[in-house]
This record gives sequence, structure tokens and C-alpha cells, in this order.
Amino acid sequence: MRGHLDAARAAQAHAEGERDAAAANSTIAADEIATLRQRLDDQATEHHYQLEQRDMEYSRAITAAHTMADRAACEHRDQVSEILRTYRGQISPMHTDRQVEQHDADLHDANLTEANLTSANLTAANLTGAHLTAAKLIRTDLRGADLTGANLPQIDTITALMWSTETRWGRRDVDEIRARSVELRAGVFILNPTGQQVDTLVDH
Repeated sequence: MRGHLDAARAAQAHAEGERDAAAANSTIAADEIATLRQRLDDQATEHHYQLEQRDMEYSRAITAAHTMADRAACEHRDQVSEILRTYRGQISPMHTDRQVEQHDADLHDANLTEANLTSANLTAANLTGAHLTAAKLIRTDLRGADLTGANLPQIDTITALMWSTETRWGRRDVDEIRARSVELRAGVFILNPTGQQVDTLVDH
């Protein structure tokens, strides 16, 4: 009988030892999990902070780029205005008393990007290598002008531009220009004429 009691006590002691070991292991595992969770939380916080810092840097860079672009645009507009002021005596409205006198403007390599050249008289002007991208060419007179190597706007953005057989278009496809033009008189053409101009020319 005593042998059974001793065995029972030994088994109970063993079970309690395993329970205590399991509890200790559980505590260790819980601590490790808590440590890992804290580490993950710290990493997530650091990553979020880095993303915020990166977003702020991107925002500052974009703002700086916009500021630089605005400043460059203003400087370019000032340059174009200065060019137009410089050649004010050579670039004149077409329908003025000075039309016949104003010609032969030397604008080679001039930066006239987005310049408003509406009704400008550029007869026989030297526009070789000029930058006319997005320039407003409406009723502009380019008879006899030299546009060799010039960067011109898209043809479909040009309206009622006057040119002649002496006009040198450089790299521009002359056949396309001729196809889009009507002859005003011998050797003089209107590129992309308005409907009213077409009607007038047809009537005559």
C-alpha cells in the first residue's frame, strides 16, 4: 500500500514539475512574442516615419521644380518681350503705313517660343535656326523669310499665314504647306486660310 502511495506522490511531483516547466516555457514564449511584437511595431513606426520624410522630400522637390519652372517661364517671357522690343522697328503689324518699310529683320537663332506674332510683318526676315515652337502665327507675313533650320509650331496651329515662293521653309515639308495653302496672287499664298478668306479668293 505504501508503495502505491509513494508512486502516486512521485507521479504528482513529476506532473507538477512538468506543469511548472510548461508555465515557465509559456512565460518565455510570451516574452519573446511581446519582444518580437514590439520590434515589429518599432520597425513599422520607423518605416512610417521614413515614408513621411520621403513624402516631405518629394513635396519639397516638386515645389522647388515648379518654382524653377515658373521662374524659367517668366525669364523666357521677359527674353521674348526683350527680343520683340529690340526688333520693334523691324517686326510691325501688317496693316500699317510702315508695312513696306519694315523688313529684313535679323532674328537668327532667336528664342521666340510661345511668342505672339499675330499680324507681325516678317517679310524677308532672317529666321534661320529660330525657335518658334508654340509661337502664335496668325496672319503673320513671312513672304521671302528664311526659316532654314527653324523650329516651327505644328502646321495645324498656324492660321492665315502669308508666304511666297521666296520663303525658305528649311526642314518643313513644302508639299504639305502648299497643300494647305491657297494662292492669293502669283507667287503669294495663304497657309491655313480662314473660311472668309477662302470665300473671298474663290469669288475673285
